[in-house]
Amino acid sequence: MATIQIADNDARVQYTQAVTADTTQLTIDFPFFDLDDIEVRVVDENGLLHTPSRGTGADTFAVVGTAVDDGFSGGYVTLGDTYTSSSTSITIFRDITASRTTDFPTSGPFNIAALNTELDKTMALIQQNETSVNRALRLSDEDTSASATLPTATNRSNKYLAFDTNGNPIASAGTTDGTPINAAMQAFVQSSNVTDARALLLAGSQLTIPSGGFDTTLQSTGDIQIIPGINNYVEIPTDGQRYLTVGDMRLNDNVIRTPAVGTDMRISSGADLIFGVSGAGGTAQTSETAVNFFSFQGVGGDYPCSIELVGGKSGGFTTVGQIEFVDRENNTGSKTCATIKVTNPSGGASNATGGNIVFGTQPTGGGGVTDHVTINSDGRLSVNTVENGEIFLVQNTHNGTLGAPSGMRIDFALDNPDNNSAFFIKAEDSTTARFYVYSDGDVQNHDNSYSGISDSKLKQQITDASSQWDDIKALQIRKFKFNSDVTDKGDSDSLWRLGVVAQEVESAGMNGLVYSSPDVDDDGNDLGTETKAVKYSILYMKAVKALQEAITKIEALEARVTTLENA
Repeated sequence: MATIQIADNDARVQYTQAVTADTTQLTIDFPFFDLDDIEVRVVDENGLLHTPSRGTGADTFAVVGTAVDDGFSGGYVTLGDTYTSSSTSITIFRDITASRTTDFPTSGPFNIAALNTELDKTMALIQQNETSVNRALRLSDEDTSASATLPTATNRSNKYLAFDTNGNPIASAGTTDGTPINAAMQAFVQSSNVTDARALLLAGSQLTIPSGGFDTTLQSTGDIQIIPGINNYVEIPTDGQRYLTVGDMRLNDNVIRTPAVGTDMRISSGADLIFGVSGAGGTAQTSETAVNFFSFQGVGGDYPCSIELVGGKSGGFTTVGQIEFVDRENNTGSKTCATIKVTNPSGGASNATGGNIVFGTQPTGGGGVTDHVTINSDGRLSVNTVENGEIFLVQNTHNGTLGAPSGMRIDFALDNPDNNSAFFIKAEDSTTARFYVYSDGDVQNHDNSYSGISDSKLKQQITDASSQWDDIKALQIRKFKFNSDVTDKGDSDSLWRLGVVAQEVESAGMNGLVYSSPDVDDDGNDLGTETKAVKYSILYMKAVKALQEAITKIEALEARVTTLENA
């Protein structure tokens, strides 16, 4: 007889992981008496607490237990919701109702099994209470006389929790010796608003610095007021000897520079803000020979507001400008991880030479930055890689709550070729084209090879198919023309096609061969209609089965004819 064993453990287990609704099994490694004894708490990646209840659907959890005679020795929990973040915290714990369910008689037979269950529940409740006590605020074991009793609700309302000289809890307004706020700051902290606090802090501290032509005043409100002189502006003379220094930055002669490094930021006469590298004499170079500089162009004329990256020399360079992303370790060693640059295909200075945007990355392990993605001057996007794996990946993280998710769409927005000369997709290697998807929907490949994944390890309950004879006989093979073919190419005999009609297949009772998809507009809005399609791959298999049946019948007839002929 298997019974619950109450071991010396914490009836609580916690997982930090992503979970899939109704799929991910979270193990319960402690015993419990009833499925309702299990409680679950979930904290998502945003720190929000979820308290699901036992049941099915959203905001629920299900419990499956490993049954023993008086309960469950363990089991697992599945959640009714999906949590995609690996930082999701799921806590599973036992919460037994504190009650007695068995009353033993004063005489007669004694129910040992019921007694054992009651003792198990009692021990489980003791463990449960011990866990609650260990997770609660409590006095240290070495405290001998301290009391943990809080003041009444009336006395502690709108107060801070503090402790007196004996270590007992008190309700404090922040004015007792136990407060962490210095007495000199109490009035400031207790101010009713920011304005009152600022006035209190700066009361009587108005400071005026006379400077001959203007005054600088620190107001009691905390504001710094500079009063212009007779020329109505604040002047810092720059005669080569006097300048304004803030930290390591120096301002003089319209230039902000770091003297030790020599890097300048200049406001030019054209109202451009320019970052450059100092040359001889400490002046910023802004000609075409500069290493680089950064400018905000003024509004008007030939220069609208812009951010300008300027590079190259007389005669032109292929690379016009470049942004580098550098990983610098401890401000010593550095590594360029990626770049974004603009190139001039011909290196010329004419507006007709075009420009490309190029994205480059450095692979793990180093080796230098390699250009991988280029937006060419004609708008084409080219991608190249030397790594294994997908060159181009389209990943839709849509969870389906707003409708069916979609992948990649190719749209000839301004044209309707509908032929087998224009293509949506073309795949080729160094020798020949291997795969086409043409604009009329036709699909072609190099050696007329098509296959479906059909490995036995992916299948179960493999049995012989039933007869498909009647279904194949019921099919109506039709001759027809597509509306789009007639509209685009005219009513020509070359447009006749052979196939079946989805509605007729459904009428013949073969609903499994037909599926429907809703019609949507270019923005994905449902138009209220649908388009039916036929699963020709299954239809082919039905035809093969019917053909096998026909072969069997033919072989049987041939055997009978042979027997009759021999007789």
